[in-house]
Amino acid sequence: MKNKEIFIDFTDSSLKEIYSLASLGGKIKLILWSMFGSTSLDSPNVRVRGTKEQLSAFAAALAAEGGLMKAMKKHGLNDPRVQGSKTSLAMAVSNFERDTGVIWPFK
Repeated sequence: MKNKEIFIDFTDSSLKEIYSLASLGGKIKLILWSMFGSTSLDSPNVRVRGTKEQLSAFAAALAAEGGLMKAMKKHGLNDPRVQGSKTSLAMAVSNFERDTGVIWPFK
């Protein structure tokens, strides 16, 4: 499979529309799968455009989403140790939504 390029542009106002939000969710899902070493996918080339605040908020939300996935994989969905990861994700998502004006596609 040829390397896929993922491009996300937080300066594009159409990203706030529902069909663009679904596309954003798919792109983030591919990035997360790549982060967790899915053997069925080549690592995509990822380019993200936005302000410094938007890029920072996106990276933090993506890292928090990955952290929650790792915690759930290690401890299980209902383990109390996962609660800290859920809290971190909620804060990162709140910052992402504030800084980008875009709803985080996973809730």
